[in-house]
Amino acid sequence: MDAPPEQRFVWALRAHINQLLNDIQASKIYFENESDLPARARNEARSVLKEIQNTYIRLIAEGRKAGVFRVGQIDLAVMHIMAVANWPYRWFSKDGRLNNDKFVDNVLEFVLSAICCPGTDIGKLIKSRCPDADRVARRRREP
Repeated sequence: MDAPPEQRFVWALRAHINQLLNDIQASKIYFENESDLPARARNEARSVLKEIQNTYIRLIAEGRKAGVFRVGQIDLAVMHIMAVANWPYRWFSKDGRLNNDKFVDNVLEFVLSAICCPGTDIGKLIKSRCPDADRVARRRREP
């Protein structure tokens, strides 16, 4: 996809959080019972999480090189981002004051405020939507 790294980062993080929010029960089972999963399922889940982490690492490195992200230790920043993205399964409620979209926008604003260089139009980034989001979401649901 031919888009700048900061935009691809936003799209990836939005898809990640939406996937978690759309299946909170599965997320809860994984994060709270990961060690009890059968070895094959546990290894597959860990592989997916590692792929997500590596995607963030690559996108942040590209963004730093392009001068839009100001991150020193990328691997540590990604661990923080993963915590912010994955933890809402514990407390987020669709019946709360924010719907999924507003919640994800709030998380994006928080994360981008931490990693973007001054002068970056964070609001514009948050409003950007992946043109292939529906296709990507369908692909993730298919076996």
